[in-house]
Amino acid sequence: MISIMTGPRQLVIYADSRHSVGNVPAANLGPLPLGLVADWLVARLNGKPFASERWFVEASGRVVKATRDYAKLPAFCVSSIGSAMRW
Repeated sequence: MISIMTGPRQLVIYADSRHSVGNVPAANLGPLPLGLVADWLVARLNGKPFASERWFVEASGRVVKATRDYAKLPAFCVSSIGSAMRW
């Protein structure tokens, strides 16, 4: 679905999370999912633009950000997510 979207988009993947985000180190140590949603919504309502990005939150909580460059993302993220990570 993300590959057919035409506007800016942000995809955040938490390490070791499956269908829901939570109860894994990446969600506990990294950015809080509901906080990200709230910040994103406030920024959009205030008219702030944003660039398309992909974030991979590692188990340590560290965020690896990439625009359209797979080289910046961990190999696990690119290989296991596959088509979900493609634009």
